[in-house]
Amino acid sequence: MAKVTKKRADLYDDEFYPDRAFRSFVRVPRGILEVPNSILSEGAKLLYGNLVGYAGEYGAAYPTKEELRDSMGGPSPRTLLRWQNELRDAGLIRVKVKGRWFPNNYYFLRSGYVGNGTPEENATIELVHEQKKMRRKRKIDLRQQAAEQRRAQRKAEAAEIWRKHGEWETQPENAKFLQELDKWHRAGKNGPIPTPPESLWVDVSVAQETPHQEQVAIQQPNEDLTHRSRIDLAGMKAKLTGDDRR
Repeated sequence: MAKVTKKRADLYDDEFYPDRAFRSFVRVPRGILEVPNSILSEGAKLLYGNLVGYAGEYGAAYPTKEELRDSMGGPSPRTLLRWQNELRDAGLIRVKVKGRWFPNNYYFLRSGYVGNGTPEENATIELVHEQKKMRRKRKIDLRQQAAEQRRAQRKAEAAEIWRKHGEWETQPENAKFLQELDKWHRAGKNGPIPTPPESLWVDVSVAQETPHQEQVAIQQPNEDLTHRSRIDLAGMKAKLTGDDRR
């Protein structure tokens, strides 16, 4: 039977194959990584993998506190104790304390998190994972539903604006203004600006620059109508401040 060789990636000079580059690893079981962070923090998961490395084939780990701290980047004793208590409370390890000046013994317990617990524990863990997936899917569905509702609302608002704009264009005074405006554009915007109808103006309340910041009402162009009719806002605003406004 011919030997099957695995395909390897083509790497650059500054890249390497990690499968044989390291002499030692911290092996964290995938089931431990999938434990919710509300039960096990990232530090506790890393501590579990570190203890697995210390246990080796012996089956139990007994590193000193200094060895654990040095191998994990130097966390404080309080933090290390908190991670240890998280693993113990989750039913993953049993800690035998032998004294202040002696290293603890760490024993690994069967658990549904690592897939070697009782059938009831494994089923419970699987149920928790399924419920987590369902909650994640429900959140995604709710976000998609909310996005669709926003799109539908924007579409309805745009349709309502276009409906009002169509009604506005059919009025005789407004139709006459649009015709005059079109002629003015074709003439190169030369000559007087066509007088906009009163329906193009909206009352806006602004704060006047006075010591008491009094509210005064001014008229500004209706952005929805002017934008959809391609009306020259700059010219209309110039007409607002001009002397020829009626």
